[in-house]
Amino acid sequence: SIYTISGINFVDTVKIDVTDYIDSGVYLRFHISTDASEVASGWYVDDIQLLVDTSLVILSNDNESNIPMNFHLSQNYPNPFNPITTINFSVPQDQMVKIEIIDLNGRLINTIHEGITKTGEHIVRWNATDHNHNPVSTGVYFYRLTAGSFFKTRKMIYLK
Repeated sequence: SIYTISGINFVDTVKIDVTDYIDSGVYLRFHISTDASEVASGWYVDDIQLLVDTSLVILSNDNESNIPMNFHLSQNYPNPFNPITTINFSVPQDQMVKIEIIDLNGRLINTIHEGITKTGEHIVRWNATDHNHNPVSTGVYFYRLTAGSFFKTRKMIYLK
């Protein structure tokens, strides 16, 4: 989309939803021009804010025909990944579910999902950050789903 803003001492706000571009690059370009009809001190572009919601979004499929019979933890994709990966999991009944990210030394890096989770198939994304939202180093990580007495661990690779 192209947004045109014009006027003297004109302040405008443009909000662009980039949800459709998740997992891909987003480029912003500013093209500034004048029709040369005014003599002024120039253009000022300021107060540019790029707001990124890095919270992890959980999506559910509430279609009753897809009720899983067992717990299932799928391999993340893409794998290797940079910088976001997607993890699918299934829950056969409403219950407390936790998904943790663990490094090769067994240290807990992040808990990316914890709470009562409804029956069905779910998706969670990890953006390669620790529990303090700091980027993690490249390397091998594990993700573990725990629900009651069920647990499953899988391996993933983060590359830059």
